[in-house]
Amino acid sequence: MISRIGGDEFAITAIDANLDSKEIIMKRFQDRLSEYNRTQNKDHQLSISIGATFYGPDEPMTFDELLARADRIMYESKSGKRIHELPAASKEASSIASKKIKPGYFAKTDVVKLLIIGADQKENNLIAKTLDQTTPPTIAVEFASKLEPGMKRLLDGGFSVLLLNIGQSGNLGIGIIKTICNTVPDIPIIIIADEKTDNELMINLIREGAQDCLIKQKIEKGRFKRSVLYAIERKHAELELKNNLHNFVHVLESTIETMASIVETRDPYTAGHQRRVSMLAESIAQAMNLSEEQTKSLRLAALIHDVGKIKIPENILSKPNKLDRHEMELIKNHPVSGFEILKAIKFPWLISQIVYQHHERINGSGYPNGIGDKDLLIESKILAVADVVEAMSSDRPYRKAPGIDKALQEIKEKSGELYDPAVVEACIKIFQSHSPPVLK
Repeated sequence: MISRIGGDEFAITAIDANLDSKEIIMKRFQDRLSEYNRTQNKDHQLSISIGATFYGPDEPMTFDELLARADRIMYESKSGKRIHELPAASKEASSIASKKIKPGYFAKTDVVKLLIIGADQKENNLIAKTLDQTTPPTIAVEFASKLEPGMKRLLDGGFSVLLLNIGQSGNLGIGIIKTICNTVPDIPIIIIADEKTDNELMINLIREGAQDCLIKQKIEKGRFKRSVLYAIERKHAELELKNNLHNFVHVLESTIETMASIVETRDPYTAGHQRRVSMLAESIAQAMNLSEEQTKSLRLAALIHDVGKIKIPENILSKPNKLDRHEMELIKNHPVSGFEILKAIKFPWLISQIVYQHHERINGSGYPNGIGDKDLLIESKILAVADVVEAMSSDRPYRKAPGIDKALQEIKEKSGELYDPAVVEACIKIFQSHSPPVLK
């Protein structure tokens, strides 16, 4: 399918194509344009910039994301920053592509701009002279004696890599690396250290984001340049990986949202319950200073904590009076059903385990396994409290809502018996605040 997307820009969508097809299509365009320039348009030569990307099961994305990525690659190709490229979606496709395109970020430009930050200008000059300039690309070196003006120049743009000369003392250390990585996350950092610099410091600098750590007394001309180019390559790969992970996570979150909607259509009386529980659970997690990943894991698990109810007949879910023993057993099985559904999905979070445990209690009186405090995830303990508070705040087919005051009284009275005391305390404080989450 070919469509015009603005000006002289066209988008081509190749259905059921692979990486090999992409290369063939691009080569056809280039060959036809070259032929046209040679035979029909000798006075005014035309040029073409192509941005190609790939949609596959290993790298899912929406159409808008796909188009935006191809557009970005095209403009970077046009500006000379990079050529059309993409990560392979399979081993087979990767093998095909690797035979046709030589990897190498540094091969996409004739000049690599490098900034050296360090107090000793004489040392900086010696370091710069060690770079091999006999083979392309050329390394254009600039200097900054202090961090503040150096950072300003980095923010102005144009640099491909940063060399940070920390010297023997390591004065420009861990905190500086974090600051630089947060400020200019797309710039690779190479540490130039003294042979007397503490090894543990150098290891920690790499852990915090530096691409490499070189000893200035042992720098070799050819290897130094390769280190610079490889640092750029690794940073580029890192950024691509983060982008792919972001797209993957986005698809997973959309999947969870869809699953939550499906559950609500089968149990309309509790429509919105999972979302309200998710909001409250997230607020409790933040109040308890859980990590960002734990909070996200809990929020998403809460959104689908009742997914197992899709295996329960609708007449039981919406029954207007008390359930009998058999019906209650079916209801009690929904955490197991939810776990069975979710465990097959390779989430990067503990979603299936949290859902599995959300009806357990710290004294072992819960279900389905009757496990106690030490065997429960903190996320499951939070979800248990949020679930009870929201359920008691809302009407059900068989009863009117007892209300939020009764709900808070319930968890307070059962704190330390059924519910984790720290979770209960955090929940109560949230409702005592000026802006508790809306549970209606």
